[in-house]
Parts: sequence; structure tokens; C-alpha cells
Amino acid sequence: MKSVGKTDVWYLVLRLPRRARFAYRLSPNDPLDAPSLGHLNLGRAVQPDPLNPHRSGSQSVVERPGAPPQPWISFNPATPHGEILGHTIASAVLGNVRDIWVYSPAGYRPDVVYPLIVLFDGPAQLESMSAATVLDNLIASSRIPATIAVFVSNPARIQELSYNSKFADFVATELIAWMRARYSITVDARQIVVGGQSAGGTAATYVALQHPEVFGNVLSQSASFWSSPDLLADLAQRAPVASPKDDRHISEEIEDVAATEGNWLAKQIIARQKLPLHFYIEAGLFEGEFWGGPAGISGILGQVPLAGLPPARTPTSLAAASGEISNGWRFARGRRMSAAPARAVAGGPRESDAGRT
Repeated sequence: MKSVGKTDVWYLVLRLPRRARFAYRLSPNDPLDAPSLGHLNLGRAVQPDPLNPHRSGSQSVVERPGAPPQPWISFNPATPHGEILGHTIASAVLGNVRDIWVYSPAGYRPDVVYPLIVLFDGPAQLESMSAATVLDNLIASSRIPATIAVFVSNPARIQELSYNSKFADFVATELIAWMRARYSITVDARQIVVGGQSAGGTAATYVALQHPEVFGNVLSQSASFWSSPDLLADLAQRAPVASPKDDRHISEEIEDVAATEGNWLAKQIIARQKLPLHFYIEAGLFEGEFWGGPAGISGILGQVPLAGLPPARTPTSLAAASGEISNGWRFARGRRMSAAPARAVAGGPRESDAGRT
């Protein structure tokens, strides 16, 4: 940043692609004492830009003239709307209780068997990503069949969404059993999707790898593929002692570990036999450099070999929302298939969103 003369006013000018669309917030006078992400402590003074009237929830939005259209997130009062009901579910596996929200499509009939979508970070999916509106629009336009969705809250978010085998068991056994006892959903894994964003996208991939007999499709948006069980444990151990006096060495060491010892989930996929899984992976326009170099999402995706595999085919139950997504890859059967853009079912295409962890 540059200062204006001898004042305490600083400014920064960035040249952005015409197709960029992104959300941002400001953190004025940040104490810079967080253990990572350049020591930004976003929990203290983070706020939307007061000079930008364009908002999405608590975030300011920039949308360049060439940004791809997002018709699926626009609410249309003439479109038939599904019903959303809130519930609580207790887990014997995890020993806790959580809120969930179930979307049933317009005209739901208990004598019809429906595909199922399971999405983590339920409140964010419903509020920030307009997932119910996206489902309404996709179903009304016959891009996907009438589908049931369950939005799962994560009260212990980082613990649950970070390669947690117990959470995977809860989702695949207790949650699915709860849903089947109350709604008419398929038993065909090829018609069941598990998805999420950021840590939720990583968890969705892990849950499907743990339970391919239940989930045949993964929707992974802005996933935290840089993480690993050891790295997350290291972050948790360092966080309480981090301070501005660390002189950035903690953050740099963490990023070095991610660059040289990361890609844990990609290695799990490579090490396994081929599974009947289809992966739909989406990354925003600026996410390739979010962690820099081989620790960025491009480095993670580059770990998976292409070796003579047939092109991926999109299941009819997941006909996707249109729109270009940069850095997107299509996956199938546990291997990367082609550099065709990934496609989104819920939340619509997002040109850029650095993603939260």
C-alpha cells in the first residue's frame, strides 16, 4: 500500500479481470496477531466496506462487467418453491445434538423416491449461497429432477469438517437413517450428493471416500485441500501462543509445511482402488494463489495423475448450473479426468471467493 503524502491515509490500486466477481471485507487497524493468514485477526474489527453499497450479507461485493451471469440465484416469485423445515438430530456417534434443515421440492409426494443432496455449513448454504433458490430454479427449469436436500449445521465446525471419521460415520449412518425414516429418498448412491464449501468441501470429499456405498457424488467448492490431519493439529497447538512478536515465522513455517507435506487428501485418493465416485470441484478465480505456489489449489490438483482415463460424464441427476468457473476440474472414480470446468448444483458459480477454512 502507498500513503497519501505525509498523512495516515493509505491506498492500494489493483487491476482486476473483466470477469471477476468477489466478496470482501475490511479489517481496519487489525492487531495482526492471528497465527496464520498473514496475522490478520478477522474476528475483531472485520466489516463491510462503508463506501461500497453492493452487499451480500455482511460482505461487500465487486462484480466486473464481464462476470458470468448467475441466473440460478435470482429469486423468482413465479417459480414453484420448495418447503424448508428445521429439525434437531441427536448423534450417539458424536454425543451431540445439532440443527438441520430439510428442503423438500414443490409438489413433494411420499410415494415418489427422490435423489438427495447433503450440504454442510447449512446456515451459510441457505443464507449466503441462496441454495434453496438455486434448487427451486434448477428443478423448475428441469436442469435437475425434483430433489430433497438436507442442510447440516456444524457446531464444532473445524473438528467435524477436518478428516473426522466419527463425523463421516454420523453423516453416512445416523443422518441418512434419520432422513429415510421421514422422507422418501433413494438408496442408490449414484443419486446421492454430499457437498460443502471450504472446510465443508474437504469434508464432503473425505466423507464420500469413507462411505462410497452411501455417497456417489461430491460437490466440493473452494475446498481446503491444502490441509492435512498433522497440519491442523500443528495449527491448533500453535494458535494459543501466537502473537505479533512471532515475526511471521509461525505463518511462514505453516505455509512451508503445507507446500512440502500437504496434499494429504489427494494422496489418499491416489492410494485407493478406483471407487464409483464422481467429483465436482470448483475454485474461484483468485484461489490458485491463495496459499501460493504448490500449496495453492493448482498445486493440489496437479498431484493427481491423468493416465489414460475416459472423459467424465455428468449424471442426469446432477445436470449443473451454467457459468464458467476458473481452475475447475472434473473428477470421476477417484481420479482427475479432464480440465473441463466443474459445475455447481447448489450455490451457483462463484468467480472468486478465497474461501474460509
